Amino acid sequence: MTNSIAFKPGPEQNALSILWDGLVHLNKCMTKLELEQAREFKGMFIGGSAWNHPDPILPSYFFWYATSAYNFLMLFVHTYICAGQVSKDAANLCPEMITWRNKVGAHFAHVFPRNDSLATRENSLLLLVDFQSDLKDPQRVRFSINKWIVGDGPDPTNPNAPSKGDTPAWGWSLTVEHEKIEAFLKKHL
Repeated sequence: MTNSIAFKPGPEQNALSILWDGLVHLNKCMTKLELEQAREFKGMFIGGSAWNHPDPILPSYFFWYATSAYNFLMLFVHTYICAGQVSKDAANLCPEMITWRNKVGAHFAHVFPRNDSLATRENSLLLLVDFQSDLKDPQRVRFSINKWIVGDGPDPTNPNAPSKGDTPAWGWSLTVEHEKIEAFLKKHL
């Protein structure tokens, strides 16, 4: 699917087009980085931290994508569906990405805790990008946001919060989530 989707005329058309073009652009940037990483390792099954990756804004691609994708999906559902099963499908389409967006991308759980565990608050600041060979295509490498458990036990600063080790699932790959969103659009356009 390209960025030349013809969204139906209406007040939302321009916003949907702009958001979709941005998502496609970010996916292209990430795909390029993943292919470069794969070439470097020449098809070996690999994995590791992208902590020292030469692209200094690599973590920012995830911020921009998660926030824009969430807004795009909510506006798309509002415009085309408004309610029912498809709305639930959109909410369940990328749960890890949406959780990450809510706990990190849109507002750090560290700054705006909502009964979040200490581990969730600490993890929200780590911004760790990892890479791993794609299990379906060993010639491909995927960058992903992962959550590291930084502790265990109760949070002494918030006795009502879950234990320090309880954190929500939020590991996700930008290119994998983009493929899911493309499939969702093909199904509903």
